[in-house]
Amino acid sequence: MEIYKITNKITNDFYVGSAVNFNNRKWGHISSLRKNKHKNIFVQNSWNKYGEDAFIFEVIEVVDRKENLIIREQHWIDELQPTFNFAKIAGSPLGVKHTEESRKNMSSAHKGQTKEERGHKDDCVCPICKIMMGNDSPRYIPREERICVCGCGILFICMVNSKKKFISGHNKSQLGKKRTIDAIEKQRKKILKPILQYDINGNFIREWEGSIMAGKELNIDKSGICACLKEKTKTSGKYIWKYKFKT
Repeated sequence: MEIYKITNKITNDFYVGSAVNFNNRKWGHISSLRKNKHKNIFVQNSWNKYGEDAFIFEVIEVVDRKENLIIREQHWIDELQPTFNFAKIAGSPLGVKHTEESRKNMSSAHKGQTKEERGHKDDCVCPICKIMMGNDSPRYIPREERICVCGCGILFICMVNSKKKFISGHNKSQLGKKRTIDAIEKQRKKILKPILQYDINGNFIREWEGSIMAGKELNIDKSGICACLKEKTKTSGKYIWKYKFKT
């Protein structure tokens, strides 16, 4: 959460604002300005006249709590007197004219008064006194527990209005498919193809069930062992590798 400035480096005119996420707000400003649809006509006219390169966006203060954003924005508006701000009261809509009484009321609300002094009770649940989060937030959507439809038995939590039926990472194209025993055995034999390990002098060292197991235990790249098995290289990991059964 930040207080930020938008400054024209040529004229030194600037705007002060606040944002929960500065980067999102920054690019929102830039997008509107590029489309000539920015709500602040002062900033838009200056942008149109001097161009995008004349403007800089910078954070002038990082605020630790959301409820303090408006208070700190008002502090900087009063301190710096920004020339591009329509409204001199933080949080008020751009271009909206307030009565003198409403200005005084808004100003006093940002000058360190306690919630009791502003007319709030101890059990007040307004957005200022009570931050609505999690299940209490009006934007919260109820969740439910579901079982992955691929048959793995894994449970996952998702929003009740979600169309998600399987856990992330599972191959959707394989859902509902079952491999035959022959297919599983064929894949197993492909992986577990016996290989023989020799030293560089051709002395036998050990027999392995496959290149994956050998590479993993000896910390040798499997692709290097396979290259040696196919006689593309002479050695891999300072060893000679050969298939037990010629294919």
